[in-house]
Amino acid sequence: MSLQVNYYMHWQDSSLAWDASDWSNITTLNINNDEIWSPQFENINSDYEGQPSVSCLSPDCLLHEDGGISCSPVCRISAKCSSDYSRWPFNTLVCRMWFTNRDKELVDEVNFLPVITYLPSNRHLPTTKWCVTSISSNKTQLSIPGATSRTVEELEFNL
Repeated sequence: MSLQVNYYMHWQDSSLAWDASDWSNITTLNINNDEIWSPQFENINSDYEGQPSVSCLSPDCLLHEDGGISCSPVCRISAKCSSDYSRWPFNTLVCRMWFTNRDKELVDEVNFLPVITYLPSNRHLPTTKWCVTSISSNKTQLSIPGATSRTVEELEFNL
């Protein structure tokens, strides 16, 4: 299943802080994502083969005077779902995705925390055949064959 996911990322970089009174009281700057360091994450789905399955648009970011940075990339993500036919014809899909830090040097420095987890729906679409019945997020250990286990953020949703 292919999904479009909107992320909200926020982190602190004290080396980018400034005193607004020295700069005409400018407290926020719009900056390009490629002008600063940003956390690199990858989506791991159940057919993971070592290649990231995330394709994101490079977002504009906000840099605040205290060194706080906020970015909101929009990503196209592949999720693998399994079907449960025990209540056929009212079968369900259980979809899982895992997110982890791709920067090996900062593996213990970057934490992914769900702030808001939701799936919007458009009830006016005549072709809507599935509805979201539940969604959950938690931190877990994921063992990948041939690699060390990782702490990941797991997102599970049921349709």
